Amino acid sequence: MHSLLNPLAAGPRPAISKVLYEVGAEDLERSYPIAREVARLLVTDHGAVPRVYFSGRRSLHIYADFRPVPLPDPRDAYSRVYAGALEIIRADLGPEAGRALDSTFATPEHTSRVPFTRHEETGLLSIPVAVFDLPREADRAAVVIRRAAADPAAERSSASSSCPSALRTTSSGTARSPER
Repeated sequence: MHSLLNPLAAGPRPAISKVLYEVGAEDLERSYPIAREVARLLVTDHGAVPRVYFSGRRSLHIYADFRPVPLPDPRDAYSRVYAGALEIIRADLGPEAGRALDSTFATPEHTSRVPFTRHEETGLLSIPVAVFDLPREADRAAVVIRRAAADPAAERSSASSSCPSALRTTSSGTARSPER
């Protein structure tokens, strides 16, 4: 089940300690504000630690790490837990934004792009995105993300950039805390 089940987290029984959300609206400019809000909700309302990644095209993937929850029966457990977690965030977002959350991740067979691999259609890299350090305006944030995905080394070393780096994270690899 893709390392989403952690067999060591709760002793001899399997446990789940992360959920993967995919925000896939029509384009990155529409996905970004929804992903930013999902990440904020995960931190402020649910105590989870979000890690956000650009897919290289239009989606943002959000890994929500949380305290391990033991699973009584691991068969189909990920699908059940994911469906419940998805409905909680959809309810928090509202119906319009909630439709951008892709439910295909409810099956363990659905894969996510490995960070720093190139998207086969766009040639852009899948990169971590520090959503709370980027501009709130989706158009400006999308420019920064695409620029960083085209050349992350240049984006990291750019001192003259007028926008914060899309790749800036804390020492633990997570984005800093959200602001409302």
